[in-house]
Amino acid sequence: MKKLLFIIPLLVGLGYLGYYYYYIPYFDNNKMGIMDIKGQRIKFPNDKPYILCYIQTWCKDCISETPCLMDFSKKNEIPIYFVTDEDTILLKKYRARFDYELPIYLTKTRLKEKGILLFPTAFFYGKKNELLYNKMERIDSIELANYLRKLEINKSQ
Repeated sequence: MKKLLFIIPLLVGLGYLGYYYYYIPYFDNNKMGIMDIKGQRIKFPNDKPYILCYIQTWCKDCISETPCLMDFSKKNEIPIYFVTDEDTILLKKYRARFDYELPIYLTKTRLKEKGILLFPTAFFYGKKNELLYNKMERIDSIELANYLRKLEINKSQ
């Protein structure tokens, strides 16, 4: 019984580490079929950095971090793409919480089926559509400053 109590947390821990360090960093966002509200597939910029953030309308972190992300986007001229798999009625309610237009996009692919289990999950891209790193949960001003540092380091190389 003691061995079982030791093995179960060990397996859960290894599964989480595999998910966090192996699966999510190599996740292919281009296979998600991300579209705008009109159903047009979007193309991400190849010549400038951007942030792709998977959200859910019920997620408290997503709601609380949206103003911070939008301020960052406007101040630094870095586009942010909020993506969800929820229906348009929920999106209208989500958008109504904010005084500005949110760049929200849809995917018909269920996020949980593709392995996006924690929200928000953000992918930070540099120029030339290169993934710099990803972050799951709690995106704050410190994280965004870290992203700017990585962009500067990347620019100087």
